[in-house]
Amino acid sequence: MSSKNRNAIIITFLALSVLGIVFNRPEPSSLNPVCLVQSREQLKTRQLQTSFDNMKNQFTPGYKLRNLGDDGELRIDCRAGKIFKTETKTNLAVNGNAFFCLVGDSGKKVYTRDGRFQFFEGTLCHRDDRAVLGYPLDSLGNICGKEMPIELSMDPGNNLYSGRYTDFKIDNAGTLYGVISLVDPVTGQQVVSSTPLFAVLLVGFEAPGHLNPLDATLFEATEACGEPFFGVAGQRDLGEIKSGCLEISNVDYTEEGLRIGQIKQEKENLNEGTLYIRARFNSETFRILSSKNVAVNHGEGLTSLEGHSRQHLFLALNSALEAAGDPQEQALLLRAMETLEPRLVQTR
Repeated sequence: MSSKNRNAIIITFLALSVLGIVFNRPEPSSLNPVCLVQSREQLKTRQLQTSFDNMKNQFTPGYKLRNLGDDGELRIDCRAGKIFKTETKTNLAVNGNAFFCLVGDSGKKVYTRDGRFQFFEGTLCHRDDRAVLGYPLDSLGNICGKEMPIELSMDPGNNLYSGRYTDFKIDNAGTLYGVISLVDPVTGQQVVSSTPLFAVLLVGFEAPGHLNPLDATLFEATEACGEPFFGVAGQRDLGEIKSGCLEISNVDYTEEGLRIGQIKQEKENLNEGTLYIRARFNSETFRILSSKNVAVNHGEGLTSLEGHSRQHLFLALNSALEAAGDPQEQALLLRAMETLEPRLVQTR
């Protein structure tokens, strides 16, 4: 890491500390520049773990990329993954922006793009035994009741679904049909008829990136997601359902690998910056800084670190120097200004 970059790091933190003193903005904890750099290092460690989790789930159906921002907030990348065909007709994929809605024994709704479903004891379930919700339909395909678990039991006595259907199918509208296949005794031809039973429930969110992950593919809603919209395939921008298909993870292996390399480099630079700070400023300087409340919170501090130019920092330090009354603070400010622009300080 170049000395120029290290200087930029330390001066940024010093400027943030001093501006907090000048404007007297309260902050519950006192931080010195080393603490600020170390908090940044901790954030990079968490970002690194998030990227490793993304890589680990690159082939997990329905997995959505996680991004941990510099503000420390986790956001979900809800871009669609590729859809591929499978041999299991109860596998479902959403071609659109919606999520499947599941419910467990507690009655709490959770959401997923992982359509690895199967019938278990007559109920269409997710792999963790949560039931898939849908709307019951009448014989004409119209919704005739409230949302409920999708059910289609098999009679072990005659191997018929719901006591009458020889098979079932799910179309791209997300409609579950009971199928009756019989042989006409007169013509010997096979006669197939289908009866609509359920429409798979889909849910859309105004800001799905704020969903809270419960595990690799299950999410719960938060207030930041906005008001959910419940419907079926084809409504608004919910999209369509692909039966017998699954959606693969939207993780890009190459992009995530590059991100991991970048985060590692940033983490190394921050570690070097911490060593530089300790070597550059004596213990008395740290005592002065540590005794002052840093009036910039963690998120604002990180934003300022990325955005300030050398000129802006120098002007901020100069303004703070003119307003400072304490000789120790003045000496600290001059030292910081000299580190940033020695030539300008010498001409004062």
